[in-house]
Amino acid sequence: MKASDRNKLLGRRIRELRKERGLTQEQLSEKVGKTDEVISNIETGAASTRLSTLFDIADALKVSLLDIFDWVTPRKLTADEIRQEELVSRVRKILRSEIAASAEDLAEINTALVRAKQKKSR
Repeated sequence: MKASDRNKLLGRRIRELRKERGLTQEQLSEKVGKTDEVISNIETGAASTRLSTLFDIADALKVSLLDIFDWVTPRKLTADEIRQEELVSRVRKILRSEIAASAEDLAEINTALVRAKQKKSR
């Protein structure tokens, strides 16, 4: 990902957090000790900013620095991955004795393990 794309994503996230808190760019700039223009440039992705400024913005918005970088969209799971997660959850419950293992459960788990082994050996 290019730096300009990261700047735009970061700027959108800061704008989103600012608006959620009902602040204008002017109000945020006063709290951070920067000009309106600096805040505008950050929010539009037109400019990079120092880490210290991001800390100041996070403080002004009453969020953590991690919250500011929470603009990464998680990858959507495929149907196979969702099914695998469900199977793993069932295996854990069986191992913890939260549920009894039925013959169907064991057959399905075995089939999934065989498929996974076949994919790995390709």
